[in-house]
Amino acid sequence: LGMMHRSLGDLKEAEPLLRQALEIRRKALGEKHPDFGRSLLELAGLHRDRGDREAAIRMAERAAAVFKAA
Repeated sequence: LGMMHRSLGDLKEAEPLLRQALEIRRKALGEKHPDFGRSLLELAGLHRDRGDREAAIRMAERAAAVFKAA
């Protein structure tokens, strides 16, 4: 649902949903699971869409570390 809102340009609605998905995946799968990394990338894209380049890079780097470890 968060990605749907993001694709429609509704970034304000997308962010809490994407963060909720991240937290669900963290609790259910752990921070080393690729699906957790995917959620990080989705949030990175949201930050990029908002123009927050630094936050986007931080999230993307964290996702890359998850993928590399997996």
